[in-house]
Amino acid sequence: MNNKVRVLGQNVELHLLLKLNADCDETALLREVWSAGIMVGSVTEHWSGLKNTYADTFILGFGTLTVEDLEDGVERLAEAWFGSE
Repeated sequence: MNNKVRVLGQNVELHLLLKLNADCDETALLREVWSAGIMVGSVTEHWSGLKNTYADTFILGFGTLTVEDLEDGVERLAEAWFGSE
C-alpha cells in the first residue's frame, strides 16, 4: 500500500489502526472489503472524542490469525481498496 496508508499502534498485540493518507468514503470502503470477505472496522464508529480525530482510520484485528492469514488479508485489502499496482 506504499505511501497510501500510515500504520498506527505497531507495538500492540491484537490489532492495528490503518490511517489512509487521503480523504475517503469510509462507508464505501467498508462495503467494498466486507463484500470481499475481509473484516475491517472503522474507528469513527467507536470514537466518542473530537470529530474527525480518527477519520479515515480503520481497525485491523489479527489476534487469531496466522502469519499467512495476515499476509493474505493485507494483500486482499490492498487489492480491494487500491487495485493491483
